[in-house]
Amino acid sequence: MVRAATIRSLIVRTATIGTFIARTFILRTAILRTEIILSWGGGMITFTFTITFLASPKLWMFFSIFSWNEYFYFDIKIYMDIFVNMQLYELRKTHYHEISHTERFIANPNSLEIDSGAIYGYLESGHGTIWNELQAHIDLYPKMYFSCCGKTQIVFSRDSVGFIICSRDEKPFFHLGRLEQGEGRLKYIDGCTDSLLISPVKRGMPCLNHLHFPKGIKQTFHTHPSYRAGIVAYGKGYAETKNGYYQIMRGDSWYIPKGEVHRFITEEMEMGVIAYHPDSDFGPVDENHPMINKTIIV
Repeated sequence: MVRAATIRSLIVRTATIGTFIARTFILRTAILRTEIILSWGGGMITFTFTITFLASPKLWMFFSIFSWNEYFYFDIKIYMDIFVNMQLYELRKTHYHEISHTERFIANPNSLEIDSGAIYGYLESGHGTIWNELQAHIDLYPKMYFSCCGKTQIVFSRDSVGFIICSRDEKPFFHLGRLEQGEGRLKYIDGCTDSLLISPVKRGMPCLNHLHFPKGIKQTFHTHPSYRAGIVAYGKGYAETKNGYYQIMRGDSWYIPKGEVHRFITEEMEMGVIAYHPDSDFGPVDENHPMINKTIIV
């Protein structure tokens, strides 16, 4: 169940006597607009009707009429605004989010099989198993994070809570680790800390982070240049966007689109989240890495 989403867009248009023009167009943020206008001589009246649907749900309408003497003008506008904001997913319900034609975010998966590409994931509770063509059979236990590539099958037990990111374009190393709850190794904004759990193999590749929020944190509103996805690993707090204020707690998976204005807040309990970043501006490159930097040609 999507606990937070917003919807944006719809209009229609017509003009002059006996003529009806309908124009529909889709914008990048899943916006569909249609506008209808009807007019004839003898005076002018403008009628505007606006509806905005939110997944909350909420309803907003606007109505106005104007008239002139010279001719008649009739205008109806319907807005069904549909843009996707931060999404939260219910504990122990399986959800699939198609990020792009090469990436998919799966909250609380049951099973998954890929022939190529990469998998990044985290198991919060329950039990899982990975069969990989390079690493054979591996068991997953609570608080474990992982990455692998190539032909892979993953099975989670029915009561498992976690998430998986599938990407066709990446080739990470096999990596397996267990979360250490508490303060991270690196400083982050507003008194928070972060630990890099799975580093990018090369600059630009994905990474997996553990972000720790102490008690009493109220982050500054901010955005990211790419999407973020993950899960609350422990504690509880709040996620705030320009469209709402939502309580989040252990086991809640979430997805934040590119550019979404948001912040996290804690009160009397600390909180930790596992956050997947699809790209990075950090990591080794062919011209700059420890092996080549410390090789002296004589």
